[in-house]
Amino acid sequence: MKLAVEIEKSFGDFNMEVAFETENKVLGFLGASGSGKSMTLRCIAGLVMPNQGKITVDEKIYYDSEQGINLSPQERNIGFLFQNYALFPHLSVQENIGLPLNKHSSQKRNQIVQEKMVQMQVEGLKDHYPSQLSGGQQQRVALARALATDPDILLLDEPFSALDNHLREQMEQELLEVLSTFHGLTILVSHNLEECYRLSSHIAVIEQGKVITHEPKVQVFSNPTSLATAKLVGLKNISRIEFSSPGLVEAVDWGIKLTLPNKNPMLERSIDYKSQKDYQNATIRSSIAIREYDIDFVNQEKPINTVRCWPASVVESLHSYSIYLSLNRPPTSTNDHQMLLVVDKKKYSEIEKVAPPWLIYINPQKILIIKQ
Repeated sequence: MKLAVEIEKSFGDFNMEVAFETENKVLGFLGASGSGKSMTLRCIAGLVMPNQGKITVDEKIYYDSEQGINLSPQERNIGFLFQNYALFPHLSVQENIGLPLNKHSSQKRNQIVQEKMVQMQVEGLKDHYPSQLSGGQQQRVALARALATDPDILLLDEPFSALDNHLREQMEQELLEVLSTFHGLTILVSHNLEECYRLSSHIAVIEQGKVITHEPKVQVFSNPTSLATAKLVGLKNISRIEFSSPGLVEAVDWGIKLTLPNKNPMLERSIDYKSQKDYQNATIRSSIAIREYDIDFVNQEKPINTVRCWPASVVESLHSYSIYLSLNRPPTSTNDHQMLLVVDKKKYSEIEKVAPPWLIYINPQKILIIKQ
């Protein structure tokens, strides 16, 4: 099954131009609030009509502005799990689940409802109303309703945002089990990076109404190819660079010079040479990044990429410490820092015994090259 979307939608000052194709089992949407993720789901579902474009599933046309085709939500056979679940308060659990099954006979509808209640473990709540259910129970009912029509596509709009952490983990495991047997396509919108990674096989990054990245999840997280993607996948240490000489750059925002990996294709594609050897006049269209847990504390200087640093502030978490560092000089305030490191508590207990300045080593192989 293949979903192809190429649509434009304007509302207020915001213009959305979303184009992507997917045959992947679960596609995750990542993007800042207001980037167009949920609006894209609503356009696919037929709840919002685009200004123009086309939406198809295999050979079936859901929407085509040129041909004047715009199938109703009921005709698209799509299951939609809304962020707030959208259960009807005056209907019982079994009535909510059976709502999209009106075209079936009463016997068939009751059979499907019973099957979905058993699947989602809410059969004991069939006569309850939404106000009598917990958040997790409401989500199970909403998911049962979304699956009741045996949809071709399942749309999940931040399904866990209303749940506390403990219940979120439990419901995520239940959703994974459901998705493992679901025959169709799934699109998931989430602001939680780890949740999106665990549930999705591929990820599309949406920025200001456009899909700027659509790749396997490992590629998106391990080697982001744009600045917007790098920030969305949680990279904190990012700096613009100026070219000094072959393999050596100045990290402008960190105030240090670093040796980069040899023969890095991404770096080579990001350099415009005005002449073959005129490195000083080369124009760099890249930034570099280093993950906060990929920086090493060392006891002595290495030949390259060793930097003196001072702690500007330290923040304790449940299992780790976040250390905000001032590079090459003592900080003037707790906000005077250029780099973030995260270490476990055992490691920090060793570090704090050493009087600053500390030494950190940035391994060239851990440096990410990010195209501007």
